[in-house]
Amino acid sequence: MNPIALGSRWLAYAENKLIRCHQSRGGACGDNIQSYTATVISAAKTLKSGLTMVGKVVTQLTGTLPSGVTEDDVAIHSNSRRSPLVPGIITVIDTETVGEGQVLVSEDSDSDGIVAHFPAHEKPVCCMAFNTSGMLLVTTDTLGHDFHVFQILTHPWSSSQCAVHHLYTLHRGETEAKVQDICF
Repeated sequence: MNPIALGSRWLAYAENKLIRCHQSRGGACGDNIQSYTATVISAAKTLKSGLTMVGKVVTQLTGTLPSGVTEDDVAIHSNSRRSPLVPGIITVIDTETVGEGQVLVSEDSDSDGIVAHFPAHEKPVCCMAFNTSGMLLVTTDTLGHDFHVFQILTHPWSSSQCAVHHLYTLHRGETEAKVQDICF
């Protein structure tokens, strides 16, 4: 699902790529440095995946699968590791300016209706919400570790002149979590 947030006037949604000519000033340039616990958990996951890969190589050499494992399970597991991660880009549009029209965010389009376009996370965004005033936006990525709070200061001419201030990072923990909703 594509996460969206509807404010009193603005609509924010997750984008697949950053378009430099529409990029606003600010946003999140990178997530926080990992804590010791996160580093240990990451190392354990890497070790587990390494052992899994060794097991796959041995399985391929011998031509047998462990009991209870099907070839479909092996194919799904190996394909999921190769899918590229899309960075968490946010686009905010002004619903009153757009009206009933269509917004096209590309290098060839002008910025009519686009309020802001900025990087919010290094991982894909899974949830976001505006505060009641519509000036603050909180976002989280698919891991659910960090919640970023942004203040969006518009510019009347273009989204590239808009200022997006990264105000806070709220850190939840080191284990993955599925965030289903956010509200102020």
